[in-house]
Amino acid sequence: MKKVFALVIALAMIVFTVAAAPKPVTITHWYWADNPKYSAVMKEMAADFNATNGKGITVVVQEYPWDGGGYSETLFR
Repeated sequence: MKKVFALVIALAMIVFTVAAAPKPVTITHWYWADNPKYSAVMKEMAADFNATNGKGITVVVQEYPWDGGGYSETLFR
């Protein structure tokens, strides 16, 4: 009887673990850039993360130029 109970508990744990698997998530990372080198680094970092994370997380980088107030206008709307 104890073996059957232990087997039922083990199977229930497997079912609930699989059912609780997270859904894919997309994160948008805003950043301000005042030169093309910095922007290229941010895009490269996001591409590297997306290629290697393996957990269903995708990072999308979105540049807002600092000059002209684009970043602060978007951030504080």
